[in-house]
Amino acid sequence: MLLGLEAVCLFLLCQQEPSKSNAPNFVGSDSCRAELAGTGAEFGMALDRKQNAYVEVRQINGTPMLLVIQYAHEGDKCGTVRDIAISPDPADVFEFECVDHADKNRTVIGVRAEKSADTRNWKALHAWVVNFEKLSMSPTADPVTCLNFDYSGQDDGSDVRTRADSRAKDLPHGVLKALAAEAQEYCEEQFEQGFRKGCENKFAEHLRWCELAITPSGQTAVLVENDNLGFCGSGGCALYLLAQQKDAKFTQVLASHGGMGTIERVTVLKKTTRGHYDIQVMWNDRKSRSVYQWDGSQYLE
Repeated sequence: MLLGLEAVCLFLLCQQEPSKSNAPNFVGSDSCRAELAGTGAEFGMALDRKQNAYVEVRQINGTPMLLVIQYAHEGDKCGTVRDIAISPDPADVFEFECVDHADKNRTVIGVRAEKSADTRNWKALHAWVVNFEKLSMSPTADPVTCLNFDYSGQDDGSDVRTRADSRAKDLPHGVLKALAAEAQEYCEEQFEQGFRKGCENKFAEHLRWCELAITPSGQTAVLVENDNLGFCGSGGCALYLLAQQKDAKFTQVLASHGGMGTIERVTVLKKTTRGHYDIQVMWNDRKSRSVYQWDGSQYLE
């Protein structure tokens, strides 16, 4: 009788949803197995498109769990679970656009409190470093900040890995030099006299940027979002577009003093004006927009 009871218990154990203690046992399983269904995917996105690897947040047995799933082919509905991370607090929210301040070259995923005071970025309560060779995650005690990333708009083909790699790149020195006036303004407004040493580095830490092709011939410019205190409002944060001139210096060419918004809401359009692509910035309401056209020396609305 005892052996029969043990067999029943083992059967029931195999049928239950994963808990904090047994979730690792589901690594290597089919992502469509019933025990991993929970309430379904709350949120998912591409982790590394080259490996057909995606992340999904699922509420399983009342606990938010992050699954790394690798699919054999693009478009498959079921894949293989490569790893599982579990939020310590059911109220925590997973964030995927994070920066490891101890090693900026790492790709990290964090969790934050559901209700956070700062809406621009958050200090991660817990974080995991992604190992792309094994498609696994390991906890880290490094200081990690997660960005309030706007995923609205069309899929641009990027993934968590490529966006992290882009953030890890150093902003060209010439761009920082071109933003010297903004850095000085930040230092003077945020730090008292005598406490401003190194404030330019703090200013640079909160600049997000990417390169944009602004002409059919491939000329590029650097789009910068200034997330520093004093440069953000209800319409987003200050945006600058810096183009390198023949003398190698960078010049701000987005209107006279830049624009407002977020990098994710900036789109290079196919239409050209005077040999340069038009640039669109969507507003916060996701309905209105500003379109900038090249006038020969800068972009104007």
